[in-house]
Amino acid sequence: LGGTNDIGMRLGAEVPQRNLESMHRLCHERGVRTLALTLPFCTAPPPWWVKAHDELNEFIAGMVLRLNGEARAAEADEEGRHGRQEEVTRSEAASKGEHEGREKVTLVQLGDVLRGREKPLTGSDGMPEHDRLHPGSADYDEIARRCLHALLPLLTPTAAVTHPSA
Repeated sequence: LGGTNDIGMRLGAEVPQRNLESMHRLCHERGVRTLALTLPFCTAPPPWWVKAHDELNEFIAGMVLRLNGEARAAEADEEGRHGRQEEVTRSEAASKGEHEGREKVTLVQLGDVLRGREKPLTGSDGMPEHDRLHPGSADYDEIARRCLHALLPLLTPTAAVTHPSA
């Protein structure tokens, strides 16, 4: 949920954009795959927040495409050095959808988690679940479900990442 507080502090979308991309790149340089989570909506946002929120979510989705495209290009360059046969084999696998799970960044869309909620949910104790800004327990459950769904394809023996110091 990177960038949420930056928007709340009225820093706009540019600062978190730079920071998010930098963090993802640092992870990728070390062989670590990442999840990029778009920001959930809040139920009573001021107009300036909506603009920054939407700009940042658009950036995150574009960043995922850009970083994964760069990774595929680097992979293709490496394949070119190791011979045409490996490239053909990888191209065939990609055309069959077997490239999934090998992306550097996986996008998790959360922009609709709170959208459309007009009032806070009430918990079993009768108290409000959240303050129209922060997600409540049901919202966090949905966020966790979406993240788990995104992570499961990556949790295979072929997706294992070795630590650079190993």
